[in-house]
Parts: sequence; C-alpha cells; structure tokens
Amino acid sequence: MNKGEKMKIAIIADSHFGCRKNSQYFMKQQKKYYEECFFPYLKSKGIKIIFHLGDFFDNRKTVNFETLRHAKDCFINPIIKNGMILHMLIGNHDSFYKSNGDITSTKLLFDDIDNIYIYDYIEELNIHGVNFLMVPWIFPIQQEKINNILRTTTSDVVCGHFEMNGVVFQGNTISRKGMDTDTFSHIPHVFSGHYHKKSQYYVGSPYEMCWSDFNDEKRIVIFDTETQDTEDVYIADPIHHKIIYPDVSDQSWMPDIKDKIIRVIVEKKENPADFDKYIEKLESFEPHSIDIKEEYLYVDVINDDDLDDETDTLGVLLASIDNMDELSDGDQTVIKEIMKQLYEKAGNNDKI
Repeated sequence: MNKGEKMKIAIIADSHFGCRKNSQYFMKQQKKYYEECFFPYLKSKGIKIIFHLGDFFDNRKTVNFETLRHAKDCFINPIIKNGMILHMLIGNHDSFYKSNGDITSTKLLFDDIDNIYIYDYIEELNIHGVNFLMVPWIFPIQQEKINNILRTTTSDVVCGHFEMNGVVFQGNTISRKGMDTDTFSHIPHVFSGHYHKKSQYYVGSPYEMCWSDFNDEKRIVIFDTETQDTEDVYIADPIHHKIIYPDVSDQSWMPDIKDKIIRVIVEKKENPADFDKYIEKLESFEPHSIDIKEEYLYVDVINDDDLDDETDTLGVLLASIDNMDELSDGDQTVIKEIMKQLYEKAGNNDKI
C-alpha cells in the first residue's frame, strides 16, 4: 500500500437496504455488489475511509430484521473486519420523523460501534489536512440556519444529503423544490446523497433499484485528500435491460440476461407464433423477470413501483401530466393546479 492510496476516501450514497419492500431479489443483487465489487475494489486500492451520504435504509419507519442482518453482513461487518472507518450522514429515509431527527435508524443501530461515526447534525471534520463539512438531511426548522452556514463556509469539501431545486433526479424529471444550487457555488467540492441520478452535485445510487435507473451508469466517487482530485469509479453491473422487438437480428447478448430484469418493447407483432418462440428463448436464459410492453400501450414515464416516497413526489406528478399529450395546455394547467393543492393539503396532514 503506498502513501497515495492511504489518502483516498470512497464516497457512496443511497444504499437503500430493504428497498422494494425488502425484496429478496434486490438483497441478492446488493450482496453481490458489496462482496464482488465494492469492498474488493477498496481493498485493492488500500482505501480505508468510507463516506456514506445518507439513506442507508429504505424504510424510515421500520427496519425488517432480515434486512438488518443483510445490511450488517453486506456493509457494516466488512468495515469492522477490514479495519475501515465509516463516516455516515443521516438521510431522510434514516429519520423516523419528517419534522426532526430525534429518532434515526442508523444512529440507534450503529453509533456505538468503533470507527463508525454517524452525523445527525452539521459538523466539521478534518482528514489529512482537508476540511470537510458534514451536513445530514436538513429539517425545515434548521433550513435558514444551515443555509447561512453553507453560504459562508470556507470548507474544502461539503458532504450532504441535500434537496436541490432545478436538478434532474429521475429520468428527465426536474426537481421543483429545495435549495438553490448557487448556495454551493463558492465551495470547491460538493458531494450529496438523496437523488439517485448522478450529476454535478449528486453521487447517485451505487446500483440500480428501479426502471428509473435504466441507462444511468452507477458510480462511487474516490476523493484524494492529498491532491483533492476526484475519480468516478463504475463497478456496478446493470440489471435492467430493454429489448426492442422485432429488431432482434443480433442475439449474441442473450446469455447475459440471466437473473436480469427484462422489458420487451413490441413495435409490431406480425407473427404471434414467432413472438412466442422469441419469448421462450429469452426465458431459457433464466432472467429474473420479463415485462412485455406493446408499443401502442407503452408510455416511457416513471412507474408507480419506481417512485421513492421521499423524493419530489409533486415534481413527478407534474412531469407526468406534462407528458399527457392528449390534454390541451389549458387542461394540463388546471389539473396541475389541482394536484398542487391536494399535495399541499396532504402534506399539512402528515405529522411525522
């Protein structure tokens, strides 16, 4: 291990253990990722420090016991075993309450473990001479105070779990609430969790968890404290695949779909018998699932199952209305105004 390798930090976000209602399939994919990709890469590079930028768990109100064991086996135990250090922010999915951070799953479960540091409030940190500002999920009561801190910070790096306005976060949907990105314009390096699509500020999720992640290469970020350079590392294996039928002349890729989630987009079906044979051939390679979409029924928008209940739900709803070409501009405006009012009313009734 050389000196340069000791100076590097691996940055990961939004692991969402227990995602898709504690899906066994996604547990299997996560286990494969951490055992075969993430920790082997860190060990090969001699990286001992990990930053996790929040949303360790998926469900903010309950932690399934099997999911807890899975998360410890995949992530926490390898950190302990390999003498690594973990700095972890509280994300919105890690907090029981929406209004405050009094009860958080990761702090309750892991804060007493040596070399694991959980941040439930803004805190400064110095590693190898680099000043980091660690900013967990910001609750409404904290917003003004923390905004002022962020606008005046002289830290080299800010790590957070931020909700930013004007950011593309799922598919082509743009967030319509949150902090202005100019809050961070004076900061040399900003790394955030929360949105799963990688961008200028967002690390993105480390692996695919829904169809909204399709064609979005998943990464972790390596930060070098000696040079303050960053490196994007792509080690995740895509699990969602789209196939256009009948454009099936090249079938060399078929063996690669084993245990993958497949969507077949049917542009035309001149011979149903040929189509059935094609699907049978796909099934012979043992994908996890095959979803068939007739083109005239298929609309490439975000599916209900793909939605993150803590993401900008209103933004997703408004974007979906924008995609309804059968509605006039006037009708779209009226419907969007009604949705805004209903969303605001529902939010006022949600006490936790």
